[in-house]
Amino acid sequence: MLPLVDKPALQIAVESLVRLGCNVLHVFLEESPATVREFLGNGERWRLQLTYHYLDEELSLAGNFKRLAIDPAQACWLGCPERIPQEFINPAETQAFGGETSFFHGSQDHPEWSGWGHFSAAFLQTLDTAPTWEVLSQSLSADQRVARQWLDQPYDLTSEQHYLESTVRYLARLTQDNAGKTLVARGARIHPTAKITGPVYIG
Repeated sequence: MLPLVDKPALQIAVESLVRLGCNVLHVFLEESPATVREFLGNGERWRLQLTYHYLDEELSLAGNFKRLAIDPAQACWLGCPERIPQEFINPAETQAFGGETSFFHGSQDHPEWSGWGHFSAAFLQTLDTAPTWEVLSQSLSADQRVARQWLDQPYDLTSEQHYLESTVRYLARLTQDNAGKTLVARGARIHPTAKITGPVYIG
């Protein structure tokens, strides 16, 4: 639920999935489940069919995916709201992906998983790693069945330093066509006597 300047990162992730053509969303709940459920609701806001699941840490990652009872042939997007690829925020067009595709950044020698991928449900159910993103990242990097796509560094909210750096990059993206202006986000409040010297973005 951390905000990335003007909206929660979770909302950006959901809106990215909607732009990529998703209409069914399964959410695994971990920390602060009540907050997440209250914010996302039943998915009606995004015209999504939304279902919540509690991550069972005693099961493998595959075991958690099998609980979803998804058709093995179904194509699925897998996304982590703490790591959001920049290209998915406002994609020029929705690209079709065939087979198993995982999105990385960094170098060929030291790939880092963006937290996102496009997989068949059957592939997800074959994963036998522990249910952590770190182990899954290592597994996808080594899996010969998975095609790699390379992206710019994603917005990363996993540490304070990464969060601050990501906020600066996201802010630059928001204001790239409005250099030197004062921009006020919808819903922001400014006191009538406040003196503001731009360029500035008020979220």
